[in-house]
Amino acid sequence: MILHEFWHRSGLRSSVTAYRCVVEIGGVLVHPGDLVFGDVDGVVIIPRQMEARIIELALDKVAGEKIVRSEIEGGSTSTAVFDKHGIL
Repeated sequence: MILHEFWHRSGLRSSVTAYRCVVEIGGVLVHPGDLVFGDVDGVVIIPRQMEARIIELALDKVAGEKIVRSEIEGGSTSTAVFDKHGIL
């Protein structure tokens, strides 16, 4: 069902009461503009004011994980790689 059909069919039974407002989900406040990421492992909320720093840290971690994977694929043990880089 496409979105406009859903709204057309449910229009008499529902209405928008608020938008661009703070919501609480599982005890966590989510503000307009916050980033919300989710996958099969869970959900993370990144506050807008921390967005740039969190993304920078995440990209650094991914880069480190690629190095670790490459070294393990090259024959290093996971213990040796962890001792060297501090990540797995």
